[in-house]
Amino acid sequence: MAETEKQTAERILQALKIAQYTGIQSALADVDMARSHIGSGEDVERERAEAWLAVSALHQVLSTSSRNQGLDAHWEKAIDKTLAWLAKLN
Repeated sequence: MAETEKQTAERILQALKIAQYTGIQSALADVDMARSHIGSGEDVERERAEAWLAVSALHQVLSTSSRNQGLDAHWEKAIDKTLAWLAKLN
């Protein structure tokens, strides 16, 4: 059975919440997975697009910054935008 968009959003939200407490390489892999899944949906409404942009920005910071300055703000934005996407689906 195919996963619904709501199930996808819920799974990605959980993955982001957990990944922020893991090591950089593990978090980077999880964020990359989230970015891929958000970006591959059939229906791309505003909330999903905003979640993708926030997760993509987080991925960029994780992959390029050795000190990860401002990382907390990127995690917060990615999670908040994913929550907004999920709320739109309810």
